Amino acid sequence: MRPRRLRLFLLLTTLLPLASACRKGEITVYRVPKESTAPMTMGGPAGGKPTIDWTVPKAWAVQPASGMRAGSFLAKAEDGSFVEITVVPLDGETGGELANVNRWRGQLNLPPTDAAGLAGIAKSLRIGAHDARLIEFAGAGGKRLLAAVFKNGPTSWFFKATGADKAVKDLKPQFLAFVESAHFHEAGTGHE
Repeated sequence: MRPRRLRLFLLLTTLLPLASACRKGEITVYRVPKESTAPMTMGGPAGGKPTIDWTVPKAWAVQPASGMRAGSFLAKAEDGSFVEITVVPLDGETGGELANVNRWRGQLNLPPTDAAGLAGIAKSLRIGAHDARLIEFAGAGGKRLLAAVFKNGPTSWFFKATGADKAVKDLKPQFLAFVESAHFHEAGTGHE
């Protein structure tokens, strides 16, 4: 081969595999069948951590738990919109209540609040044997967040519903019943 053709050949054999690997426009869609199980049990990791079980409202569609989520659900509102309900356990204090609320406010395109503002959107309540905090606020664009947060041992549990303002308001009784249904059992014993 001539030097010029050789260089062109080497350039093409180098660039063609790279060009075929760059498929920016591809979108992959997965369909996952819905489950309708109630009550559900979420096992803790090995090492004697407690498990949790809860009763899921029949109208909620169970979604695959992924990442940090121990539970994930969708509830269809009367207007056809969906409310996303998640359950996330995290070790420790997780930065504190104000930091979490401000992170959630950012997700709803709201500015951070201070301790005085927090007092207007958070209240104390009991969830089973646990002291808990209920946080609720509306965000920009007609969105609302409702969250219940409590500790079980060293773990903070975050039950959160987000969606259209009216849909989350309408879902609040079901959400609270769902959170109230949560019970912890020591791993391997079946006892609370």
